[in-house]
Amino acid sequence: MKKFLGSLILVFIMFSITGCFSEKKELDTYLEIVDGKKDYINEDNKETNISDYLKELNYTGDIKVSYALLDLDDDTKEEMVVGFSSDIDENYLILNMEDDKVYGFTESYRGMLNLKTDGTMTGDNGADNSQVYKMSFAKNKRTDIVLASMNGDKYQINNKDATSDEYTNFIEEQSKKENVKFKEYKTIETAINTEE
Repeated sequence: MKKFLGSLILVFIMFSITGCFSEKKELDTYLEIVDGKKDYINEDNKETNISDYLKELNYTGDIKVSYALLDLDDDTKEEMVVGFSSDIDENYLILNMEDDKVYGFTESYRGMLNLKTDGTMTGDNGADNSQVYKMSFAKNKRTDIVLASMNGDKYQINNKDATSDEYTNFIEEQSKKENVKFKEYKTIETAINTEE
């Protein structure tokens, strides 16, 4: 019995250590992408460098970069959500590692409001059009799983019609969940284009 317990403890320790190394490898890989040292595969299945993504954002002034690690899709592996903000806008790049490759998915600030530690978030398309959703990933494909939505005076919860009160109650419960805390990473200085 003592040998069995000893073996069981040893196996547990080995799995714990392996998991820590795996998480560190993922973090290092994600940060290499954010630093432009490695490419990621975008939603069009093309290798992309972070510098190309930043050019698309067309920010002027300095860009503040922050990130958060969390399991967005309930697969027990952490994704990295990278925030890029300037004086005029904020956008996100979601990095997901699958089969030792990293896939990147873009999202606007309004598409990823109130990101919660359970991977749920709010997408806002205007005063009377919003949704609470989660994401799932399959290589370079992202699927948004809508948990609740409001479109004008129509409400749904889990793909079933709901009343305004039911939707309001859902949103109130959602707001009680813990928000993700982003870690400030770096500031990218950009040259402001003064050519006309």
